[in-house]
Amino acid sequence: MARAGILLLAGALGASLWPDAVGAQEPSAASLASLSSASSAPSSASSPLSLVDLPGLSATLSVLTDPGAELELADVAAPDRGADFRPLMQGLNESFSRAAYWLRIDLAVPPALSDSTAYLRVMPADLDEIAFYTPDGRVQHAGAAHPFVERALPYPRPTGAIELAAPHTRVYVRLRVNGPLAPYLSLVSAAAFPQAVQQENLVLGLFFGAMLIVLVMNLMNWLWLRSKLYRDYVAFVLMSGVVSFSAHGYAAAYFFPSAPGLAAAVETLALSWMTAFAVFFSLRLLKIDGRHRTLRRILRALAWIVLANGALAFTPWIGESFFFAIHCFALYGILALVGSARNLWRERSVGALFLFVIYVVFISFHAVSLGVAFGLLSATPLTASSWEIGTAVHLFLLHLAIVFEMRSQQRSVASKELQVRAAQSEVESEKQYRAELNRFLGMMGHELGTPLAVIDITVQSLELLPGAELPEVSDRHARIRKAVKRLDQLIRESLQRERIESDGWKVKVQTISVPDLIDAVVAAQGLDSLPVALPERLRLPMRIAGRPGGALEVELAPDLPPCRGDVHLLQVVLGNLIENARKYADPGSTVTLAVALCRKALRFSLTSQGEEIDDEELMRLFEKYYRRETRSDVAGSGLGLHLVRHIVHLHGGSVSARSLPGRRTCFAFELPLPQGAGDD
Repeated sequence: MARAGILLLAGALGASLWPDAVGAQEPSAASLASLSSASSAPSSASSPLSLVDLPGLSATLSVLTDPGAELELADVAAPDRGADFRPLMQGLNESFSRAAYWLRIDLAVPPALSDSTAYLRVMPADLDEIAFYTPDGRVQHAGAAHPFVERALPYPRPTGAIELAAPHTRVYVRLRVNGPLAPYLSLVSAAAFPQAVQQENLVLGLFFGAMLIVLVMNLMNWLWLRSKLYRDYVAFVLMSGVVSFSAHGYAAAYFFPSAPGLAAAVETLALSWMTAFAVFFSLRLLKIDGRHRTLRRILRALAWIVLANGALAFTPWIGESFFFAIHCFALYGILALVGSARNLWRERSVGALFLFVIYVVFISFHAVSLGVAFGLLSATPLTASSWEIGTAVHLFLLHLAIVFEMRSQQRSVASKELQVRAAQSEVESEKQYRAELNRFLGMMGHELGTPLAVIDITVQSLELLPGAELPEVSDRHARIRKAVKRLDQLIRESLQRERIESDGWKVKVQTISVPDLIDAVVAAQGLDSLPVALPERLRLPMRIAGRPGGALEVELAPDLPPCRGDVHLLQVVLGNLIENARKYADPGSTVTLAVALCRKALRFSLTSQGEEIDDEELMRLFEKYYRRETRSDVAGSGLGLHLVRHIVHLHGGSVSARSLPGRRTCFAFELPLPQGAGDD
């Protein structure tokens, strides 16, 4: 209610500040009384001429069509032309045409009105050519194509002064427009004329004042929130105001008094841009996205086409451009109504219903205005004002819709902020849990590691006693040590996984020499140390599947650049891959570790020969706790390869596994090189 009051107050203020028509006089008390109690009521709503404060006067209208727009007054006033005029009982409605139309107005003037002045006014104000031919021989030019400064009566609404003479006065009016023609005429007495002008200014002042307030409010909201919804709405309201301002003749009167062509071009350009911004605004307001892909494409194409059409406003095809823009605006209204109806059908919410009602109101009011423009409806005071009424109601309802939409977005943002805070709280709780778990696992690892070490040392001592060489005793000792080793490995892998995944182990990036990295990994596997000058190919004996006879073959490409990463984590990666190959490869086979330069990255690959792995199982090898069912006899926790993938990803690399011919399997990972490394 407060906002409505502000709009009405602003409208009234705009009306009071809006300049009255040039030369208009303040109405006297007698004129006001005569206007309210005029005995000659205006003609019927469908009549082409309305009579105001002219008691006893009657009018008969007829029209002659001049297809070539070549006739002069002498031609149409000739006696032999009388039969060419057809009676005009209803409004003059003509579709797009370049013809001229001559209106012959025969006035039966009572003696009381003889020698008085009446003012003949024509709407709309943007008709191209209007000429009033009065009995005294004067020609009064008006219309959008005639400079405003040369008008006999400088009013924004085309007006001609007529001297009434009893018993009969004949007036000719020549009309021409580069488009559809649906004029509305009113004949007003001199006494009532100032009041009519003032009433018109009051109505238009309310309209433009309300539009100005809506424009300023939403402009401030756009500058504050930077929302594209507000931006498109501001552009739509601004262009609507320019169209209405120009259509009522105020642009020609106050901005382009000597350049009527420029005023018409501005109106056509504003109409095209108004349609385009209305489309962009409705796309956002109605959320016409991927769910309405076809409708979205049609609307966007319409917007860009009508934007381009605006350029024709400054060419000789301005009439065609204006008429095309009107059609596009009508098409926009229909498509927006379709979009709102689809949203209502899918969402069935109060907001969707409100938007649907808005576009129904829009279509209802503007259908009348467009019907007049297309010559389908007669021009009357009510139909002539349907554009302003519909625009004001539509813009006000759209303003409410934007307010509701922004409040809905604010509630959504507030809800998401609550969710973010809840998620952050969960993350903190998870971090605390991880920290406690790491401390617990560290303690348990120490507590379990000590007894396991005691057991292992005790078994080694038992192996030195007499009788330990017996097969049965030796076998028991081996099983005990194997179990101890399996438990120790499980504890170490679990601790590594928890530390890495909980960010307890921070990646310490440093420059790493590839031969030094391989040497450290080989030493950790209990193999012979690499020579100081590492050859490009080296073969080291290694137990495979718990049996001797196998080998680890190291192949290094020449001139390998150093890599960058955490040396300890990369040792875990290579150690897990080698340990995995030692457990699952065929006894006595060879495991090949190769390092090469590949696409600005270092590629580490480990190839072994063993049981064939199908593609589906290859995709699951890096999952946490995954173990092959066919090799359940092999000790392991299912964490080794999972740690490999996690550590490689921490270094920005990639990891893969694939089967090769000859029952071979290749595990590989790539580490990106520093910028500029390996360019040679």
